[in-house]
Amino acid sequence: MWQILSNYLLVIHHFSNDLLRIQALKEIFRIVKKGGKILVYVWAMEQKEKKFIEQDNFVPWHLQNKYENETKVETLENGPSIMKVKKIDCTVYQRYYHVFYKGELEDIIIKTGVEVEILKSYFDHANWACIIKKK
Repeated sequence: MWQILSNYLLVIHHFSNDLLRIQALKEIFRIVKKGGKILVYVWAMEQKEKKFIEQDNFVPWHLQNKYENETKVETLENGPSIMKVKKIDCTVYQRYYHVFYKGELEDIIIKTGVEVEILKSYFDHANWACIIKKK
């Protein structure tokens, strides 16, 4: 089950608005059995390694060229373009991140309207995390 959920857990901070984040959480809650636990991590505004001025950012992501392929990157109609910069031995993509303030993740979990219990909410390194149990 964790393998399936890990694909969802790592993308919550890549969604551009609360509606999409809530929909993703609802889908996670839907596929988890009653009594199941979910771990959600999101980037924290309060991290020490990176200083953010705004909550919504494009952050460089370096993909080593050995993992790059010839697949064409598709973008959404009228969506943002993807900036691709070649560097020695890597390609740099700009990825969208919504950086969360303390308490924001919990608020979004509550806004899902799904019957869950937040067992633990904590700061871990540069992330806010919640352990959630489906009722």
